[in-house]
Amino acid sequence: MKKKLAAGICAALLCFGLAGCGAKITGAALTGPETLEAGKSAALEIRLTFNKEVSAEDIAAQKEKLALAWASSDEGIATVDAKGTVTGIAAGEAEISVSFESYKAACKVNVIVPCTGVAVPESLALAINGENTAKLNAKPMPENASVKAAAYKSSNETVVTVSADGTVTAVANGEATITTTMGNCSADTKVTVTTAPTGITLDKTEGILFVGGSVTVKATVAPAEAKDTPLVWKSSDEGIATLKYGVITAKKVGTAKMTVSTTDGKIKAEYTLTVQNAPKPTAPNKPAGGNTTGTAGGATGGSTGGNTGGNTGGNTGGGTTPPPPPPAEKQHYHGNGSDVGQCPVCGLYYSQSVGVDGTGGTDLGGWE
Repeated sequence: MKKKLAAGICAALLCFGLAGCGAKITGAALTGPETLEAGKSAALEIRLTFNKEVSAEDIAAQKEKLALAWASSDEGIATVDAKGTVTGIAAGEAEISVSFESYKAACKVNVIVPCTGVAVPESLALAINGENTAKLNAKPMPENASVKAAAYKSSNETVVTVSADGTVTAVANGEATITTTMGNCSADTKVTVTTAPTGITLDKTEGILFVGGSVTVKATVAPAEAKDTPLVWKSSDEGIATLKYGVITAKKVGTAKMTVSTTDGKIKAEYTLTVQNAPKPTAPNKPAGGNTTGTAGGATGGSTGGNTGGNTGGNTGGGTTPPPPPPAEKQHYHGNGSDVGQCPVCGLYYSQSVGVDGTGGTDLGGWE
């Protein structure tokens, strides 16, 4: 009798250990996070169903006794260990499953790579009449980040527009900002629009300077919207003449070309310069005096001959026409085309063939 009672108690305990007498597993389900960041882990949970109501303690005890086999459909995306802990590896979707006895449960895990930034150019320079479009080619950081296509927006569409594929187009001179958004990340690109020049003209294209002289050449850029285009000024021979921001300074005798161009050298204009030495000042020729010739004339022809010879000698012995008398107040005198000298006011030299402006003119106006 005692043996039968002991056997009954053991059977009852065994029945209780198996989640209660008559409790059988009828199904299983696997639950876990729908999304998981790459590099992070999460525990999956098995949910069992029974043919009768059982306590939580019984369920936990039953799970401990199960021989579970875990598997991942793609370990390049997610892995799972013997305890049901899943770890994200790379962006994508994998199915995690668990099997025991005749049951199998599974769930899908979406592994994502979070975006940390957006790679776009910090700035762009576009030009009307030139390179007026550019593509942003936005990329997420890291490049395998789980983000959708980029979205773009212009801060000022009267200056630049941007299309859905990230193509920026210049509209008018000015500045604007293009904002690129990918997931929860964004970045800005500053866009500057200018007008490309189509031509450069100079107010003069050739000239003559004496050594030490200077002249300013003015450059005009077309169209007017391109007036602020940076220009490069260059002399072909700085030993003959230097050129700085349009100011040409003669250094020694010779010929040189002065060039003004855009920074890329595609558009330019030229000025040809001839440098000469300034003529040395010489005293005007003195006319032969009437008295001298007149004396000779008097010796041979008397007083009449002397007067005649004096007048003739005085008129014919003079050489160049003397300059007119100076005015009461000092004024510039740049020659009359037939004399040689130096201006009493500015000190510039003049001669019969070349005036002070180096043009070779013969009618320079006398006193000014």
